[in-house]
Amino acid sequence: MVDMALIRTVRGATQVLLGKRNASDAYARFPGGFFDPEQDASYEGAAARELLEETSVRVDPSAAAYVGSRTVDDWRYADSKDRIATILFVFKYRGGTPAAADDLGHVAWYPLASIRDVIWKGHLPLAQMLITHLAKKK
Repeated sequence: MVDMALIRTVRGATQVLLGKRNASDAYARFPGGFFDPEQDASYEGAAARELLEETSVRVDPSAAAYVGSRTVDDWRYADSKDRIATILFVFKYRGGTPAAADDLGHVAWYPLASIRDVIWKGHLPLAQMLITHLAKKK
């Protein structure tokens, strides 16, 4: 799988675009999906495709920054003991109007500083990887 963190800076604070299946869900998650060898030439390409499908935001696959990879308890397999391996990429927001689509029913910008409070527990390790990655870039 691939998961994406789309980030922007507003008044000096980093924000992350996260999604929910429904606006009323208690927790958000990173947009993401499965690599498809029939249509994706690379993991970065899959990340850009999935981000467009789920948030309506177009990004350049070559602008993907690799954050890391790990196994996660994915929401799609909540009733299974199976786990998913995912690769987390970060993209800088360049424009476009985010709109929920595909697996997401709601998208919104969240402050990076409070991401641990709003992220779904299965993506908490990814959130920590993102925080660490961005801290190294400063």
